[in-house]
Parts: sequence; C-alpha cells; structure tokens
Amino acid sequence: MTPIRDEIIKEAIVEVVDPECVTSERSLFHSIDINVVSDHELDFTAPFSLSPPQKEGRQIDGFVLTWDVGFWSDENGDVGGGDGDGGKCELSTAVECPPTHWKQTLLLLSTPIPTPPTTTNTTNEVNGTITIRRMASNPRDIEIEISYQMNGGKKMEQCWILAS
Repeated sequence: MTPIRDEIIKEAIVEVVDPECVTSERSLFHSIDINVVSDHELDFTAPFSLSPPQKEGRQIDGFVLTWDVGFWSDENGDVGGGDGDGGKCELSTAVECPPTHWKQTLLLLSTPIPTPPTTTNTTNEVNGTITIRRMASNPRDIEIEISYQMNGGKKMEQCWILAS
C-alpha cells in the first residue's frame, strides 16, 4: 500500500459515483424529521445490511452514502405545516438519480471485500453498524465509523473523516 493511498482512504470523498460501480441496492439505516430533531439526535449509530450479488471478478471497494429529503406543504402552501396535503417536493442524491451539487459520499475500504460466488440458494450479506458523529473540534466535520462483516466472517472496522 502506498503512503498516498493510506491518507486517501482516511477521508470521505464527495463525488458523483457511477451507478455501474454500485453492487448493492440502497439500504436505509437512519431517518431524521428535521421539523422535530434535537441536537443530540444528529450523532447516531445504526445497523445496516446489504446483499451484494456476486459478479465475476468483483469486489467491494467501498461504501457509498446518499440521502433523500422531502418537503411537504399544507393546503396553504406553508412548508412543514399541516398534514402534508398541499404538496411534496423530494430531492435524492442516490446514484441512480440525476446528479445534484451534493453528490454522494464515497468511503473507500483499506481492504476490499471479495464477493464469494452465490447460487440460487445463497446470497452474500454485509452486516454491520455505522456511526456518524460531529467532531468536537469543528461540528461541521463528521467522523464516520463502519463496523462490518461479510457472510458472518471476520469483523472489520474503519473510520473516515468528512471535512467541511
């Protein structure tokens, strides 16, 4: 491993990710209602599960984080008010959606995960937890920690920094 690669994999990369490079469906691991969220709820740990298919010669080189946001208005057009019967506007940073200036967050793995062959009776499973917390030195910077294992194998853990 080269010294520059060692430094690059410590940082979360904000970039448009080609959908062809993604080997799994999206997995919702956390939801926040921005109308009622409290400050301490912005730092969290959540479980996740992914089922990447095995493709000849493929491996998992990283995780891609995306988010969606929805704005609802009441019958008077006031955003966030009423019962949401007025209208809805959604924005997604998913790789399969048109790119936005927010892009996606790419977390490169220090050790890629090989995807073993699957059959009609077996699947690959990546299970783990993700922790997202604001850094004390600058609350706009975020530390992301993922603990994961493929098919119940060796538990791996890695941290990244998403700097503002």
